[in-house]
Amino acid sequence: MSVRVLIVDDSSFFRQLLEKALTEAGLTVAGTASNGAEAIEKVRSLHPDLVTMDLSMPHMGGLEATEVIMAYSPVPLIVISAWVDHDHNENAVRALAAGALEIVEKPARKGGPDLDAFVSELTAKIKLLARIKVIRHIKGKLDAPVPGRNGDAPYRIVAVGASTGGPQALARLFAGLPREFPAGIALVQHITPGFTEGFVKWLSSSTPLAVRLAAGGDRVSPGTILVAPERSHLVVGEDGKVQLDASSRGVVHQPSADVLFESVAQSYGSQAVGVLLTGMGSDGARGLKSIREAGGRTIAQDETTCVVFGMPKVAIDLGAADEVLPVDVISKALLSFV
Repeated sequence: MSVRVLIVDDSSFFRQLLEKALTEAGLTVAGTASNGAEAIEKVRSLHPDLVTMDLSMPHMGGLEATEVIMAYSPVPLIVISAWVDHDHNENAVRALAAGALEIVEKPARKGGPDLDAFVSELTAKIKLLARIKVIRHIKGKLDAPVPGRNGDAPYRIVAVGASTGGPQALARLFAGLPREFPAGIALVQHITPGFTEGFVKWLSSSTPLAVRLAAGGDRVSPGTILVAPERSHLVVGEDGKVQLDASSRGVVHQPSADVLFESVAQSYGSQAVGVLLTGMGSDGARGLKSIREAGGRTIAQDETTCVVFGMPKVAIDLGAADEVLPVDVISKALLSFV
């Protein structure tokens, strides 16, 4: 079976040139990307056997993209750099430290012997490296402390979002929290309409915390989980008072974890914790990032304990998660925060 390659380069000319050359060499071009952010998305959606990564690109460069890909969607990766033999090679070396397997120098000319030699070297390396089993490299910006965090502010609310696989994850998470947990909890769980009240009753039996279906005018209070009702977004104001919003708000899910998280970010800022658990799709990723940008603390469930590593993965790829933790460790982390 032919090796499937994702080509990442900001030059449309070079992408077309490389696509033609690799195809003629018997390789399959799974897709192309013009910047690092697009590359991260296409690695996730196309699952290529190997990525060729340019370093100097707009919006997001190749080094940052390599760090994210090798941390959360590891795949054999070859850096193509015009700077290998110059003083500006630090990013190429950093890409290797982040998990890239090899560096190939981009030809100085658009045609001639330099290009022929480059194509020959690159195709040989692709065929050699594509089947190597790569490992995760957790390092770089996503693993760094968030600047400007107010460490003295008490965390007053924990906002949680979950979808497919959520009930079992929530049971494990909340079972580890004591009845006197000092922060309030607001929860969005995607569930088939008609089953929310049964879910609340079941969750009540799985945790020492009080569990209630949220109603307009409720207040977030310590030791209590407020669950978003069907077909209504759960919005929390600055005074901790809950509002139910039945508008679509341009989101797929209703209730939406994004809507909850964004309201919490606006109302609580550095006094909020956001937790995004297992689930299909991307709901909650953008909202989790808003909590992080507001100075709050954010956690995404790790891949090994997720039933579906969809929502947390999107959040991780966005740089929205301060920490990526197994579900059984998240309750311990919450206790340490509050």
